[in-house]
Amino acid sequence: MKRNGYKNEIDSFLKFLDAAPSTYLVIKELLGMLENAGAKETDISGIKDLEPGKLYYINFRDNILAAFISGSDPSRANIAAAHYKTQAELQEEA
Repeated sequence: MKRNGYKNEIDSFLKFLDAAPSTYLVIKELLGMLENAGAKETDISGIKDLEPGKLYYINFRDNILAAFISGSDPSRANIAAAHYKTQAELQEEA
């Protein structure tokens, strides 16, 4: 492996951290990244109508964000990563 082989990824991650110092801004930044990647927004009621192999995300009131690629069986799911606000964070905003 060449030295600095991950420089672009590291620079991208550092820019993300600079742009998203709060939970709200993390979700905002991730939404932009998902949209730039061609992801489509859906909700729980639309899960059964997803096209296999497509990138989707569910955004629940800018507090919970789940991104996924739909598989051939809509009754199954593998989630690689998720972000949500803690109860304490939600209470602070109220």
